Amino acid sequence: MENDRSKTRKHKAARLFHYTIAHSYDLIRAEGMIKTTAVGTDLAERPAVWFSFAPMWEPTATKGFWNPETDEYHRATWDEMVGVLSPVRIEVVPDAAPYAWRDYVRLGGASMATIRALQESARGWGANPFQWRVSFDDVGREMWLRVEHWSGAEWAPFP
Repeated sequence: MENDRSKTRKHKAARLFHYTIAHSYDLIRAEGMIKTTAVGTDLAERPAVWFSFAPMWEPTATKGFWNPETDEYHRATWDEMVGVLSPVRIEVVPDAAPYAWRDYVRLGGASMATIRALQESARGWGANPFQWRVSFDDVGREMWLRVEHWSGAEWAPFP
């Protein structure tokens, strides 16, 4: 395999986060690593862990709810995220996720139709793919700098 890391570019922002929710963080903490996943991807796609330089929240990390009364799915509002799901972010060293969006497009194995759809929907949600970073390997606790949860007013240390 070629040396993929040689073609990555450094991002100007200093802080890199994996955004998640409290329930998922409990599993991450128990395993001591943020594991790659292929959930919701094409069979040809490489499992990956996604990160973002977005300083407040990565819009693509927003969860959704199925409303049994209306039989409809909706993306959670920020109030629902805070009140029901408890946002958590894990700051990692930038080297934990060396691949930029362009690298993922080239190396991730997703079809161009999938890439275009992901980019389009992400931008529609207010995300910027050029703030994303990817690791094709699990990211262990030794790469974490801090874990924080949204307190309702700010990001605060999380046990």
